[in-house]
Amino acid sequence: MKRLFYIIMIIGIPIIVFFQYQKWTKFSTPNQYDYSASDQIDNHYFDQSLVKLYYQNCAEIGSYARSVWYTDGIDVKNYDQNDGEIKRKAIYYEFLVAQTKMIEKKLEESKSLKQKGLNNQEIKVLFETGISLQEQQKEILINSYAEVQFGEISQKVFEIQKRLTDLGYSLPIDGNFRNSTQETIRRFQSENNLAPTGLIDLKTSQELFK
Repeated sequence: MKRLFYIIMIIGIPIIVFFQYQKWTKFSTPNQYDYSASDQIDNHYFDQSLVKLYYQNCAEIGSYARSVWYTDGIDVKNYDQNDGEIKRKAIYYEFLVAQTKMIEKKLEESKSLKQKGLNNQEIKVLFETGISLQEQQKEILINSYAEVQFGEISQKVFEIQKRLTDLGYSLPIDGNFRNSTQETIRRFQSENNLAPTGLIDLKTSQELFK
């Protein structure tokens, strides 16, 4: 009986040790379950909370994979699809990886834009609206021409007159919104399917400076 016991011990202990060793070495060194932070991200991104979340996720991804492996024996990359609890934990790991990759792409794009000369404010506007700061400022300027009134003498009137001459119209360029300018605006409006009011409204301004 003792002999059988010793035989079982001699055979069983190495097997147990082998499987425990495999379990330990699976996550003992950097591996496919970890996530290495990119060195191409913008660490001075305008939203620092996103940078913080990125680094937190990079650390949590490997830590979470180890935790569920050591405590529950769950391999988040190879798991039983039919077990709801196991699947839930594996899906959370996949969510962390996907979220981190999405943040990483945005931070890398921000760094690339800064290398092209953009600053945080310009990048913020571009990411939030899809329109560059320069384009937004240009649109604001164009729309502001609609505020010009007949009889006005100003830099904006001068710029409108200059734009009209650039488009081939003949009129004085003196910054004075008088009859000659009004008639030229009417011609421009008629030729561009706009109401020929002779006044600079929003549609006329946008058509004139497009």
